[in-house]
Parts: sequence; C-alpha cells; structure tokens
Amino acid sequence: MKNLKRKLDFKYIGAIVGFILPLITLLILWQWRLPEKTFGLFLYFLKISSDLRDNILIMSMLPSLGVFYFTNFRLRMDRFSMGFVSLTVIYATIITILMLVL
Repeated sequence: MKNLKRKLDFKYIGAIVGFILPLITLLILWQWRLPEKTFGLFLYFLKISSDLRDNILIMSMLPSLGVFYFTNFRLRMDRFSMGFVSLTVIYATIITILMLVL
C-alpha cells in the first residue's frame, strides 16, 4: 500500500483524477436519468432545464468529496490532494458561472 501511495502522491495525478472523475460521474448520471436519450440530447436538456442542470452539475461533484476524504484524511496523500482540490475548485467555479449565466 505504501508503494502505491508513493506512486500516486503527485499533484499532476490528483489533477488528472480531479478532471476525469466529474466527467465519469456526468456520464453515469446521464445513463441513470435519461438512458433513452443520446448524450447530445442530454446536454441539450441540461441547457434548457435549469432544475435538471443544477442537480446534475452539483451531483457530479459529490464523488469528489469522497476521493478528497480518503486521499487527504485517510491516506495522507497531500500532493495528490492539492492537485485534486485545485481542479475541483476550477470545476466548481465553472459550475457556479454556468448556473448564474444559463
């Protein structure tokens, strides 16, 4: 476990996970909420429905809380957490702007 922890405790790896995790969550939410629709149609519904958009965008951030908890408090991967949180803050800023503008 320590060897794996040492291999993963880098800012860039945390940033990569912070970028990919919300996208994977968005795909899972698409399949859960509107499985019969195409991804393009799903994005169109996000654009026109503010309630759906806000819920989906906020829910796509929830797995980030779990990853942060385990990597920062349990595993003490400080550099990974720093990269992960940096991307999460950027993503949260984009979500906030989208919620205000659209």
